[in-house]
Amino acid sequence: MTEYGPNALAPPPAISLSSRVSAQLRDPLIIVLLAAVALTIATADYADAIIIGAVVLFNTTVGVVQEVRADNAVAALSAMTAPTARVRRDGTEQEIASSGIVPGDVLMLGEGDIVPADATLLAAAALLVDESTLTGESVPADKYAHGTDPDAARLRAGTVVVRGRAVATVTATGPHSALGVIAASLHPRQQMTPLQKRLAGLGKVMALVTVGLCLLVLALGLLRGQSLELMAVTAISLVVAAVPESLPAVVTLGLALGARRMAARNAVVRGSLSRPSREPLPAAISAGPQWLPGRWAAGTGPGIRCGGCFRS
Repeated sequence: MTEYGPNALAPPPAISLSSRVSAQLRDPLIIVLLAAVALTIATADYADAIIIGAVVLFNTTVGVVQEVRADNAVAALSAMTAPTARVRRDGTEQEIASSGIVPGDVLMLGEGDIVPADATLLAAAALLVDESTLTGESVPADKYAHGTDPDAARLRAGTVVVRGRAVATVTATGPHSALGVIAASLHPRQQMTPLQKRLAGLGKVMALVTVGLCLLVLALGLLRGQSLELMAVTAISLVVAAVPESLPAVVTLGLALGARRMAARNAVVRGSLSRPSREPLPAAISAGPQWLPGRWAAGTGPGIRCGGCFRS
């Protein structure tokens, strides 16, 4: 226990509400809206300032709620581990807390048990394991202690024994298990996903373009003899109209609806343990060895783009 630590997932660090709000307000598009609020107050247009401030408040609230839900998802994943487990120690079978399991322990698993740690099968009888929580597979997988497929002899933490019995040796616990790796990858502040990076880049570009165009309109209006107050109000109106303040909410809603439609059609993601979900799609769908009628062929080609060939 001293060497490997407890078989438990480390809770995510607590983040204060002020830090969450500050992170939301640092978005480039929100900064543009805050600047618009300051300008409307400077021009004594308090009604518009209140409206724009309400929009900023709404979007900040939505963003904070989404972060809290993401943290709750990590906590729910941590709670999936079994509270107790049956192990064989010193030749006797005993039930212990799952947090006390260490690599090298021999697990005794039966129907309905949650696998408490990553393990390798020593013996199995009609073993069927539900791995949908980790791989997305809707159909339980058959497991064998001895076979040609090495994955068939592996058990992963957080999966459920649907049928059969098994004896397995623990190979990884806590944050080093498959469940721990997924819990760590779900933490929203470790690394931005490709979609988040593109949205952040889009926000910066749109903010710069919006500010540039509004300054151009302001300058042209002043050159034509318009009053500074009128052109300032016009520029502020253009800023507010051009900023897609609901972009994060729309993207989140679109992704949620898309995931619901995929689930309704029984669509699942295969191989989520062998390849990080944040990897770009073209790199994930590269042409490898393929089975053609009567022979194997080596595939070449840059992912989903056109090009490449098959060689026998």
